[in-house]
Amino acid sequence: MRSVLEELRRRGAGDVSERPGRDAGISLRDDILSNLARILSTPRGAVPAFPDLGLTDATQVYAEYPDAVVWMQREILSTIKAHEPRLANIRIEHVPGDGGDLRLQFRIHAVMRAEGRDVQTSFTTTFNSDNHVTFG
Repeated sequence: MRSVLEELRRRGAGDVSERPGRDAGISLRDDILSNLARILSTPRGAVPAFPDLGLTDATQVYAEYPDAVVWMQREILSTIKAHEPRLANIRIEHVPGDGGDLRLQFRIHAVMRAEGRDVQTSFTTTFNSDNHVTFG
């Protein structure tokens, strides 16, 4: 008999379509984006069972801007690698803003592992100064 944690890990590593209760209308990409929104908007240390889940408070990043951009790229990369096993060959690219607002934008390029195939994908994520994360 498996523990709950073992079962969650087993399901997390497999194909999304194997997950019970999954809405058939949700694509793999949408499911991954939903998971990334959760893990990247979670403050690091907020989940005692997974102390490496999430990112450092964005206000700390803005205090160190622009030097913190490279550090933030590394933190996003390590968090995705640890908590989204359906993505591989991940590359994080900073998208410079106009300097007038307090937000950081990154383009995430990766290979999605989908039903035995590798599919190239990319999306943009924006971190606002109030720790709100959006994907597009």
